[in-house]
Amino acid sequence: MKPKLYSTAEAAEYLGIHVQTLKYHIYEQKHFAADYESSGNLLFLQETLDAFRAGHQAEGLTMTEAAAYLGVKITWLRYHVYTAKGITPDGRRNNQWIFSRQTLDEARNRLLKK
Repeated sequence: MKPKLYSTAEAAEYLGIHVQTLKYHIYEQKHFAADYESSGNLLFLQETLDAFRAGHQAEGLTMTEAAAYLGVKITWLRYHVYTAKGITPDGRRNNQWIFSRQTLDEARNRLLKK
């Protein structure tokens, strides 16, 4: 069976990022390259996109999941991320802040200790 090839737009959608962000990772940061080029169009194999995701996209909990993990309301978490700057997200995935369990455990020890 022939492997599926993703166009630049399809690759960006698969990764949950904007096309310009994908191009930034290819041309500026050189994080990865297209597998093929056809008539000036870049084409990607799924394994290439998965490898990029594994190495460059944050894994962890979304803000909603992080609030549940900490046992707090999402408004509390938003306050400590955006206003008090007491919790720093570890990255972004699909335009959402992502938090590692380690970051959340450290925040719990610092901010929720009684």
